[in-house]
Order: sequence, then C-alpha cells, then structure tokens
Amino acid sequence: MKKILFFLVILLFVSGCASLTDIFKTLPGFKPPTTTGVGKSFIGGTDSIVLTMLQPPEAGKVSREVPLRVSVDVKNNGESVAEGYVCVTGLNTNVFEEAEGCRCEEFSLKGKSRFEDEILEGEHETFNFDEGPATIDEFTINSFSITSIARYSYKTYASVEGCIAKDILTSKDCKTRQDAKLLGVSSAPLQVTSVSQELLLTADEEYSMTLFIEVTHKGKGQFFSSSAEKDVCGEEDDNLNKMVDVRLYNSPGRASCSPLVLKKKEDKGTATCTITGIDARDYKPLINVELSYVYEVRESNSFEVV
Repeated sequence: MKKILFFLVILLFVSGCASLTDIFKTLPGFKPPTTTGVGKSFIGGTDSIVLTMLQPPEAGKVSREVPLRVSVDVKNNGESVAEGYVCVTGLNTNVFEEAEGCRCEEFSLKGKSRFEDEILEGEHETFNFDEGPATIDEFTINSFSITSIARYSYKTYASVEGCIAKDILTSKDCKTRQDAKLLGVSSAPLQVTSVSQELLLTADEEYSMTLFIEVTHKGKGQFFSSSAEKDVCGEEDDNLNKMVDVRLYNSPGRASCSPLVLKKKEDKGTATCTITGIDARDYKPLINVELSYVYEVRESNSFEVV
C-alpha cells in the first residue's frame, strides 16, 4: 500500500497540473469513465428497430418468371444495442414451392448516439431471402402478402437524481417521500415516465431508500420477458405474464430490484428498487436505471404476381 501511495505522489509531482483521470490512465486495469446514463447525453424518443421491406414493394408487381427475392432493411433508431433475429414469413408455399414458410437471419446492431452536439445514426443491415419463382396458372389468385418480423433484446436507460439529507426531518430540500428528478431517458419503446423515492432512517444511523419507477410501453410493437425466445420461427411465447429486468447503477448504497411483472395485455407498471447502507449526509446522488426486455416489430407488404 505504501508503494502505491508513493507511486501516486511521484505521478502528481511529475504531472504538475495534470488531472487525476490522466494520472490514473497510467495505472494497470484503468477503465475510462463513460457518459452512458447521464441524462443530458440521451437523445430520447420511443424508437428502437425499424423494418423496411425493400422487395417486394407494397402494391408492387413480381414476375412469375423470376425468382422472388425478399429484401428487408433493419435499422436501429434507438439508443441500445439490439441483438436478435429478423424473419420473413407468410408466403403461400403452394405457390412459392421453394419457400420454407419461415426463415430467419441473426443480427446485432448498435443504436444511435450523441457525440458532443452531433447525433450519430444507428447501424443498419439489409437481409436478402431467396424464395424461388411462383408456380401459378390462370386459375390461381395472384395477390399475395409477406411479413417481416424482428424480435430482439433491448434496454432502456434512465438517469435519476435522488435526494439525501443528514436530517430528513429538518431538511428543506429532501422529504421522507417525494418525487425524484428524472434527468433523461434513452430512446426505447419502454419508457421510464416518473420516479419517486422514500427514505427510512435505520438503526445504524444510515438510510434505506426505496425507488418507485413507473414504466410505460410507448412503442408500436410488443414486448416480452427478457428470457423470451428471439427466433420467431420457433414456438410462440405463451406466458401469461411479461417480466422486465430492472437494475440500478452508480447507486449511493447496496441496490437490489425486483423484476417488473406485467400481465400479457398490460402496458404500464411500477418497478421497485431498494438501496441500503446510505450515508446520512446532504447530497443528491445520480442514479442510473436499466430496463432489459425482448421486443418485436413487424412490417407486411402485399404484392401481385404477373
């Protein structure tokens, strides 16, 4: 320990006015600080994966003499990494005999981000599925449809400013129970819409804090438990409840959260997290919230075979 302190003193002397961050960069195992979770860095919104079916186009025409190629562009318009599968399904396999009914490709796409005052677009990738030519005669209906489905793991990030006081009974800023300040939320279909906090003084002259995190589904798709299968060509998820995993980072004490459990058709609920071992002093800690779940979006096109 004495050697480490001596090393730091030497570094301070050599570096002059250098910042502590610059100094610690020289130490083994240093990890630079990240701005993830800082409210002002969030772009915000309710987007995540956006599907665009490039081929066949909506109300387009496809020649029976040419094999059908289905092209789907998958773009991440949210702020979390998306990992999952894009699938095409719905073709009439009696007409498109080489089609397999449902075919999937795996993807992993980074979301959009903010760099200083510039917004960097999220990643996208185009997937092609060759379904073969149509076997069609004059008696066959020539109108068809096809659906693309993306199901993927996703996260929502939020930043919350808590309020701690040395004496909660006399404090002018902090109350036993009050709304916490929601600094920002990342672009994602599940949104943190409000947070309230409750403080309790324990026998050890420390605080325990309970956060009540209200979560609302604002996306255009549907969400599933974080453990749900992402290959939609497999068995359908038939669970009656949906479970969203909740975690806290950078909390002022030891944090634990219960999963948010919602019924299949519910789009709103309140998650509960408890932080123990909080020092009784005046400060406003920045607390980062993370929600984890599986999400699904769909896009369908109708077309004709001529």
